[in-house]
Amino acid sequence: MTARDGILILDSEDAIVVETNPFLTELLGYERQELLGRPLREIRFFEERAQAERLFEKVRREGYVHHDSLPLKRRDGSTILTELVANSYFVDDRGVIQLNISDVTGRPPSEEATARESAQPEPLPDGYLGNGAQIVLKTLLRTITSHARALLKADAGELFLYRSEQRALERALAVGAGGSRLSRQVRRGEGLAGRVWETGESVVLHNHPNGLPGGETVRGLSWRRALGAPIRWRGEFLGVLGVRSSRETPFSESDTELLDLLATQAAVALTNARLSSEIERIAVVDELTGVFNRRGLLTLGAREVERSRRLGRPLAMLFADLDHFKALNDDYSHEVGDKALREVSRRIHSSMRKIDMVARYGGEEFVVLLVETDLGPAVEVAERVRQVVEATNLATDRGPAHVTVSIGVTAGGSKTPDLEVLIRRADEAMYAAKQAGRNRVVALAS
Repeated sequence: MTARDGILILDSEDAIVVETNPFLTELLGYERQELLGRPLREIRFFEERAQAERLFEKVRREGYVHHDSLPLKRRDGSTILTELVANSYFVDDRGVIQLNISDVTGRPPSEEATARESAQPEPLPDGYLGNGAQIVLKTLLRTITSHARALLKADAGELFLYRSEQRALERALAVGAGGSRLSRQVRRGEGLAGRVWETGESVVLHNHPNGLPGGETVRGLSWRRALGAPIRWRGEFLGVLGVRSSRETPFSESDTELLDLLATQAAVALTNARLSSEIERIAVVDELTGVFNRRGLLTLGAREVERSRRLGRPLAMLFADLDHFKALNDDYSHEVGDKALREVSRRIHSSMRKIDMVARYGGEEFVVLLVETDLGPAVEVAERVRQVVEATNLATDRGPAHVTVSIGVTAGGSKTPDLEVLIRRADEAMYAAKQAGRNRVVALAS
């Protein structure tokens, strides 16, 4: 992207244009006043409206989208080839999506081919960071790797992250000619990255016209020279930053020092992103049970309700409350009460899909958001939860403590105004379950 990109700012809730820059007029022919206040789907940038909606939903879901050769229509009806980068972020607690658009119609074929391979970093290893930190980190790491490739005049750049649970290096991204076809995962001592890991120092490989040691020739591309540097922070090994070249010119000592410096920048980016991710996690996760807390529910759940309302997709909620919880604390101890909360939380969570959201709403109350779920299936899920909780017997010094739960169920959809309404309905259904004798499920239709 360049300093002359056309920029379009959208409200992340309704995809309404809230701001543009002058270069957008130059690029696509639309005046600022023609765009402000209009939904993206109503502006004829794309061949079809559904394409705009798919792009918007993908950015909302993933936080980052990149197309290196996307046809867009100008106001006069002509079509140009563009590079489009979309990012989702917050400004004063308001969610916005920024589209950066540049004209690549005249890009030379060789450069375009390189751009396609360099366009988008692969997902970072699962569980490495939270969503917000992932978005920022992907951009930083791609920038660092691209700079390494450009400054060292290399054909390809790569960045690996260390996976302690697999005892392997996993490629986070690759840029440049042939970069996307490099190994996805390497072990200690294997290839360039594996040798950097093994030695703990920068490694230079060279003078192999048919490929580097270990057979690292990729679909006809022979790397004559490669340089890798460890990514470390305060003694902790985090990964490897490397570049590869088919040129005869050897990498110099100053090249090694430059790559070491860039690897240090990558280490800082990784460390800061981890810290940011931990702060994100602490802010929305209940310390006792490990599921989302009330803040997490209200923040993330509101997005699911909005998505359900806007797209007319089904959504259901369970509101579960432990029965006789005060008596449990009084008869046994608060320690046993905490143990009950942890165990009930674990059993509820294990009964759900990965896409569902489990939260401790307060005290002994738990809320579950079931996405893409109608009322009937939600009642079946609630009954399954009730049964697994009923089977809970906590070992205590006074004998086993029995736990049950009352569950209210309701469903939302296009007519659900907000999350608070859904919570209130589910809470009313839970109260009806209490009144009916506890340890049961009651559903309340929307």
